[in-house]
Amino acid sequence: MLRFLMNFLPQEKRPTMVFPFFESRLKDAYTVLDTHFKHNKWITADYPTMAGFSCCGHLYYPESFDFERAGRPYINDRLNRIPGLESWKHPYELMQRGFTHE
Repeated sequence: MLRFLMNFLPQEKRPTMVFPFFESRLKDAYTVLDTHFKHNKWITADYPTMAGFSCCGHLYYPESFDFERAGRPYINDRLNRIPGLESWKHPYELMQRGFTHE
């Protein structure tokens, strides 16, 4: 939710008063996920699944929403593994022609 509010709403429509609430929830979720990855290879199995891609997809993009990969070593490790998977293509490579990401 925070990523959406911070990056996809026009500046004048962003409800900044709720940002601290969502930031707190995110930090708690990061702690749970990082701890999970400390003891597990992926989210639900020893190999990547849709659950893992769904979860990590929210953290993979560079748009700012208060996520520091360096501060979450196990999350960072899993995100770094994704591009090494067989047949991996970055989502921006799969989008329609004419779309550029900078």
